[in-house]
Amino acid sequence: MLSNFINPQGWHFPSNILLLLLVLGINMQNIYCNPSSHDTMIWKPDIQGIFSTKNTYETLCSKEDSAWWWKYV
Repeated sequence: MLSNFINPQGWHFPSNILLLLLVLGINMQNIYCNPSSHDTMIWKPDIQGIFSTKNTYETLCSKEDSAWWWKYV
């Protein structure tokens, strides 16, 4: 869980994970972390950010951007 990498001072990642994130173009020093603030989960496919099974089904079944090679699999 992400909470395992937060201490009272902010982010606390092992050096090997920090290096991996940097290779992927993610610099954790540029991402603000306030350990005393409340964490909130947001369901991005929903406009209000609320999870529902109906919205999940619609998201998984959407036919957007099909790969050209799908017929050959």
